[in-house]
Amino acid sequence: MQSIVTFVFLLFLFSATAQNGTEMTLLGNFNPLDLPTIGGNIYNDVWGYTDCAGNEYALLGSVESIHFVNVTDPANPTEVGRFAGGNSTTWRDMKTYKDVAYAVSDNTTEGLLVFDLSNLPSEVIFANQFQDVFMRAHNIYIEEAQGRLYVVGTGTQTDGVHVYDLTCNPLEPELIASVSTLPGGYIHDIYVRDNIAYASHGFAGFAVWDFNDPTSPVLRAMIETGGYNHSSWLTEDGQYAVFAEEIP
Repeated sequence: MQSIVTFVFLLFLFSATAQNGTEMTLLGNFNPLDLPTIGGNIYNDVWGYTDCAGNEYALLGSVESIHFVNVTDPANPTEVGRFAGGNSTTWRDMKTYKDVAYAVSDNTTEGLLVFDLSNLPSEVIFANQFQDVFMRAHNIYIEEAQGRLYVVGTGTQTDGVHVYDLTCNPLEPELIASVSTLPGGYIHDIYVRDNIAYASHGFAGFAVWDFNDPTSPVLRAMIETGGYNHSSWLTEDGQYAVFAEEIP
């Protein structure tokens, strides 16, 4: 369901392209006129969430805020929550675990923001803000099966990962590891399945790390991809990792 919501929301963001596409139909548009810009940009990232009643939401990052938009009826997207992080930035990232959402931002001092989604569709509650481990982060990923939150591209672990356990109390994540991986190998983005992390190390390449012991990750494979390795995702059958490069 997350991929469907993300796909639909990309149609919102790139309406001109969608309208000209051969097999795409613009279903709706969410674009408040009161949002600030940086370099002409308003939005930065999006994530999909489905509540226990089957309602679908887009978690959308903008320059100043995190927006929670009900897209169950895609023709009438409705904002059910908007929270200012405290800083302006062109980089935000949001993920969910059970009925909790987490958000980070880069080049800011916002740390880790935590939101309670248990009262949806009526409201979103700002639950916590943690700034003790890091102030800024470029990306996060949550391996839901293991209940672990991975934070990369931070100011305090520039070439490594902060790992949190979410299973005991998702509203108060427990830091279980803060480790370096590749010396000088800044991690721009990360995807994790079965405790195996697929890390995009920018110009250093693409690496596969074993995080079964989060305090001592083991490098399983690495390739230089010739450009700035940006992000990746694993196919459903686990046979392929597909990566993208920001700078070919």
